[in-house]
Amino acid sequence: MAKRKITSFFLPTDNNNNDTNESSDLTVESQKKTKLNPSMKTVKKWEKELNIKLKLVVDEDDHVNQMFCEDCVQFMPDQTSSFVTGCTSIKKESVKYHRDSVIHQRSIDSKAAQEKEKSGAPSSLIKGLMKLDEVQIEKMEKLFRTAFYIAYNAKPFTDFKDCVNFKLTMA
Repeated sequence: MAKRKITSFFLPTDNNNNDTNESSDLTVESQKKTKLNPSMKTVKKWEKELNIKLKLVVDEDDHVNQMFCEDCVQFMPDQTSSFVTGCTSIKKESVKYHRDSVIHQRSIDSKAAQEKEKSGAPSSLIKGLMKLDEVQIEKMEKLFRTAFYIAYNAKPFTDFKDCVNFKLTMA
């Protein structure tokens, strides 16, 4: 009995031909080649098209085996998303789905906030406070002092309105 590879049992064979082992090996090889992951060049095109930064793990034939989202890894490292731990489903649809996911959007927002903080630009709250004029600042100080007085002395919040009205009539 001729030696056969285990893969030959799963492929259609011709019992009359003894060379089927060699031809089945070729068909298995051709099937393996069709199931290869996309090349690095293809995934780079997806990056540009979908406007996302990916870190790629490639094999010796320049085919992508795993991909990571750089922004999610940097700004949301505690997440269990496949693009943080390493996505092995190398498909354009996978990248699109991740790009539109809530986790990715949060990491992009975190990145934008951190860059804004590094640039030294004032936040919207600071900008709003800078626009206040002196009269408004005095009113705000009185309101905050009154709120502190009520909270510090454990008075009911319903007293706040009366205290504010009293201070305004005294001024």
